[in-house]
Amino acid sequence: MTTPKEPVALLAKCNAQQQQLDIAFSKLSSALSLGAINRFKAQILVLSDWLYSLNEENSDLVLAQAMRFPATFLPHTNQVFCAGIIAAKYCHKFKYHGQHARLVISAALTMNTSLLLSAKPLNDILFKQQLTPEQKKCFQQYPKASAQLLNKYHIIDSAALQLVLNHREVINGSGFPRQLKGAELDTNVRILGLINRFVELISPRAKRSGYKIKQALSFLVKHQHLFDISILNTLIELVDKPLPGFIYKLNKKQYALITHTNALDNQIHCTPFTLEEGQLVLDDCAQHHPWDFQQHYIAPPSFITQRVLNHYLGEYIDAPLEDISDQTQRLKPTEDLTLLLNELSTHLPSKTLISQLIGQQPVLGENLIQYLQSQYPTSKFNSSYHAIQMTGFTQVRPILSRLALDAQLSHFKFANAFNLKQKIDCAVSLSHHISAHFSHVLPAQLAMFTLLNLAPLYLEPRVINGKQNQQYDLDKCHLYHGYSLVGLNNSPKQQKISMALAKVWAPQKVMMKAFTCLVDPQIPQSPADKELISGFELAIYLTHGVFHGVDITTLSFDNKWVAICRDLRLQPKELHALQQLALSNHPVCEL
Repeated sequence: MTTPKEPVALLAKCNAQQQQLDIAFSKLSSALSLGAINRFKAQILVLSDWLYSLNEENSDLVLAQAMRFPATFLPHTNQVFCAGIIAAKYCHKFKYHGQHARLVISAALTMNTSLLLSAKPLNDILFKQQLTPEQKKCFQQYPKASAQLLNKYHIIDSAALQLVLNHREVINGSGFPRQLKGAELDTNVRILGLINRFVELISPRAKRSGYKIKQALSFLVKHQHLFDISILNTLIELVDKPLPGFIYKLNKKQYALITHTNALDNQIHCTPFTLEEGQLVLDDCAQHHPWDFQQHYIAPPSFITQRVLNHYLGEYIDAPLEDISDQTQRLKPTEDLTLLLNELSTHLPSKTLISQLIGQQPVLGENLIQYLQSQYPTSKFNSSYHAIQMTGFTQVRPILSRLALDAQLSHFKFANAFNLKQKIDCAVSLSHHISAHFSHVLPAQLAMFTLLNLAPLYLEPRVINGKQNQQYDLDKCHLYHGYSLVGLNNSPKQQKISMALAKVWAPQKVMMKAFTCLVDPQIPQSPADKELISGFELAIYLTHGVFHGVDITTLSFDNKWVAICRDLRLQPKELHALQQLALSNHPVCEL
């Protein structure tokens, strides 16, 4: 029997992480040895995991600790740790997939590495007010030097290197080292660039103290033409608030140490204190105060020792969040959805219960209305239940299943998530139109079959960690494979995931038989099997036509294409009409 782990105080764990990072940087700056590099690499991996695992309240406390910039650590350690926790908060705010979040956090932790390892003049540049032309030219090459170092020793994932290289670029093109601008900067580059500038401002320097949070944010707002305004607004939301571990002024003589915050009722729980003859005097009685967004909430000064913070913030325990983004378990229907789907399948469905269950799932209901309005522009749907009634209880079930699965699949974001969803939406939409030529398969069935075959792409590490707007070499792919939409070929793992999802979302015999035939082509296929499999593969070919410029008129040499057209008995005119429909319905693509 395993002994339960003792709970670990969050502040103790935070301090330990900072110490380990500081040791890693100290060893790395002393000698660029293999041992120092391996230790640094391991610490970045561990710290990225830990920062991402923090829940919102715990990450607030860690952020407050990071902004103390304790003198016991290297200035570089303090800045890196602060950048890492802010990056982690962005990742949770934007619902990043766990793998992608760790990639972004690791880039935040390493983007300034070459500043630490450079010769002393360059390492001290950030602490000077004026730069000579030679210093400026040298300084502007540090992102490139950092990326080269990280790449040489394989310290972070190669997909994160572009983030490191471009984190000093700004919207108007006045950044460095490559003067990129506008659309050339992806979201993560914009996030890291803003984080880097904010941390620079609030960090203490040799000739000045660090900016207060509101001062730093005011500076960034004043120069908002350099940054993405929506990302800047998110930064304000994340850091300009009362954080546990911060202090603020109550009156002329009294301050307060924030111990808890409650965003629901905008209440701050705090412990008042005064400074009498250089001695810290803490009040034994805790107080509650409303949030004041005009108030300056700041990191505690050095006279509030770590021991004091440990005493008043000791209730915070390190309780890592479980990362479910990689788990197929997260793709199961919710309890309410299962009840709704089961009720729709009964011989005598309860209208009252169906109305109640769809009312408990407002997002799904809204998605259903939007989908039906796109299919029937002249129809009006007063509510989600009205939409179900208009569609019919039996007919609406597969539509709800597909919409719910699609929402769960696209819940977590990554660099290529938008482009991937566009392609999958295109293939699913085409499936509806292709099935109009069938006699054994309904539109909703082929659409669901297509989605289930493409669903594993949302769990594929090579897709999650791929570059935004990545170019693919289709010559290495089978164009009828679902994975070919991202430049890959299908794998046994993909087939297992699709089968597992089908058992949950579409357990009908016709669907399961088609999946079995797709895995083993030697199994005799019924007319319904042929329509599902060939219809899905045709949708993939046509989607390539939309997004990758594949011309179906040049596929006469492709044996698989010829076999699909023969099995579905589609004439050239019908294929051309489907291609034109795809291009007209999905204009937002590389073409």
